[in-house]
Amino acid sequence: MELVARQGASSDNVKSQIGQNLFALYSLSWKRGGYIVELGATNGVNLSNTYLLEKDFGWNEILAEPAKVWHIYLVSNRSAAVDFDWVWEESGQSLPFAVVKRVLNF
Repeated sequence: MELVARQGASSDNVKSQIGQNLFALYSLSWKRGGYIVELGATNGVNLSNTYLLEKDFGWNEILAEPAKVWHIYLVSNRSAAVDFDWVWEESGQSLPFAVVKRVLNF
């Protein structure tokens, strides 16, 4: 996490599961002010591959999360643009969608 701190970021904001956000930033020479779309953002924090990019690197984002159980958390945890529609290869289709009945306590 020393490398993250040297880039002016907080190690507390590294939320990804296996460092996907760090890999992306390293690959892009620690780019600031990028743009990203995240599908399936859940609560916007736990296991998020984009939290660090938004909070410490000033990236602009669109977060998509169709599961209603996460909406209140996502909006309160992130300042990014949020879309609650399903993302699919073709507009206007009707698809089955399974949703958890309760939010796990992260």
